[in-house]
Amino acid sequence: MKTMTVGKWLGLTGLLLGLLVAVPSVAALQAISQQEVIIGANEVIEDDLIVGADTFVLDGTVKGDLIVGGTNITINGTVEGDLMAAGQSIVVNGRVLDDIRIAGATLTLGSAAQVTDDMIALGYSFETKPESKVGGNLYFAGAQSRLAGNVAHDVWVEAGGLELLGSVGGNVDATVDTAEAAPTFPPFAFTPNMPDVPTFTWGLTIGEQANIAGDLNYHSPTTFNVPMGTVIGNVTNEIVAASSDTPATVAPAVLSGAWFLAELQRFAGLLVVGLLLVWLLPACMAAVNEPLRQRTWGSLGWGIVTIPAFGLLILVTLFVMIALAALLGALTLGGLSATVVFIGLLLLFAFTLFFVLSVVYFAKIMVSMVVGEWLLARFYPTAAQNRFWPLVTGLVLFVVLTAVPYLGGWVSFIATLFGLGALVISGAMWLQQRQPTPKMATPPAKPAIQPA
Repeated sequence: MKTMTVGKWLGLTGLLLGLLVAVPSVAALQAISQQEVIIGANEVIEDDLIVGADTFVLDGTVKGDLIVGGTNITINGTVEGDLMAAGQSIVVNGRVLDDIRIAGATLTLGSAAQVTDDMIALGYSFETKPESKVGGNLYFAGAQSRLAGNVAHDVWVEAGGLELLGSVGGNVDATVDTAEAAPTFPPFAFTPNMPDVPTFTWGLTIGEQANIAGDLNYHSPTTFNVPMGTVIGNVTNEIVAASSDTPATVAPAVLSGAWFLAELQRFAGLLVVGLLLVWLLPACMAAVNEPLRQRTWGSLGWGIVTIPAFGLLILVTLFVMIALAALLGALTLGGLSATVVFIGLLLLFAFTLFFVLSVVYFAKIMVSMVVGEWLLARFYPTAAQNRFWPLVTGLVLFVVLTAVPYLGGWVSFIATLFGLGALVISGAMWLQQRQPTPKMATPPAKPAIQPA
């Protein structure tokens, strides 16, 4: 597929920023963090709800917004607000009376699913079953999709493949690849407890029963057959340049010395920083890597939230700094006002520096180290016990995968989300451990029983 343009990456960033819409109400949330959370059919949550769990099932009703991070997420009941979820597998069979924003490996809208407003989905595979309904617009960015349900308004898809088998009440805008670009190996083959990932046709497939009430505009290196009568409006095809991952264009790049040197420098930079972290802060690295092992998909969910939350943190810091400086200036305390501005700028610099280092180095190093440890544990268990070999192995694999055009960008982006989420979880656990343990009151001693 063609290399992602800056505009498309900005579009994906916009999708992630959309996940922040309900964050200001977090103060009113009920929070649950367990291995398994099941809300029964007769249970009603009267407020917003945030959940972190390996397995989450909603059979009841949530009166407000629902935010979920976990491994396997199933929504059979009703969410009267927004649904925001990130996990390995997300299945929506119930009703969502507002928007849906989800990210994960496999995403599914069941036949009974009803979404009143817009839906934003980001992941590898996305499917809407026949009879499912989306009352607003539908946005998907990922690898493959099959839309067999009903969408009331517009559809926007950026993926390797799109099968459009249902009805769309508005326009369809799709960027797709060719059928030959489909992966030749099963995705997520090495992911523990991963459910079967469906295989959809890459390129653009319009079913005979499909119905598009508006226009169809698709971007692809080739043209595709559009059955007569399936599109009420106009059909437009923008031919894009052949992708850089075709054999004819990849081979010279792979063999070029400049390309190899750039990748070697990237590997060396990550390796040097990683070795310093493992050498100087071994206990810290072990602590921040633990969420990647124990709460893998929960780390992804928190990683998605972290990106917009950082922007919110910067805005709040700026607001507080300006407000305090203005207040102190009005009280003719100019010296303190300048001090507040100076401290605020230092905080902004510190926050930004840590975030940039986390995105560029820390997150990728953490994920690479855990993946390398997992691989070595299966093939060379002795080497897996070493502090450094898992890091080297994981970084080699990371650099090789991220050097692949198109796929590499996704690998780097998703690895960064996992790493950021693990940093957030480990930081929260550290703060929790720092809280003083309340002293238990000693019960009064029972009076001795006097013999009769």
